[in-house]
Amino acid sequence: MGAKNKFDYINEALVSMGEVHANIHRGIMFVAGQSAEGVADDGTIEVLIQVGSTRSCHVQFTGAAGGDHEFELFEGTTFSAAGTSVTPINRNRFSSTAAVTTVTHTPTLTADGTKLVGGLRPGGTGGNSIGSTTKGFAEWVLKTDTVYLARLINRAGTAQLLSLEMDFYEPDLEA
Repeated sequence: MGAKNKFDYINEALVSMGEVHANIHRGIMFVAGQSAEGVADDGTIEVLIQVGSTRSCHVQFTGAAGGDHEFELFEGTTFSAAGTSVTPINRNRFSSTAAVTTVTHTPTLTADGTKLVGGLRPGGTGGNSIGSTTKGFAEWVLKTDTVYLARLINRAGTAQLLSLEMDFYEPDLEA
């Protein structure tokens, strides 16, 4: 690449990109998630995250619901069946790099593990629900060789659509 690609042609300022954008270019940024319609009041969607041993997992969660909901994240989750596989999609469509982190939904749990975070996200209840979104302002750096559980719980008082998405990147472990 020539110098003209590194500077803005109008004011000759240096052009740079943020870390997320750079990770997409590197082919190490992925998206995965689960959604379900008609989730009963107090019903859940659950995503099991199994972090591999060769790359760390840096993740940001986004949850959405048609009304009030809770988001919970657990570490050290145990299960008897992992559930249905969710293929993480590489955001760089030229990259052949596959995620090391395994993502599944609807696992059969034996123990939630240690609760790291949880809380109500208001969005209305009953017929007056307007919906709400959960998005952390910062990423979680998940431990290698560890199992996590992300859960959304419908608290709207009526059946609602729930959606849980995770954007994550997997840099090589530092020596």
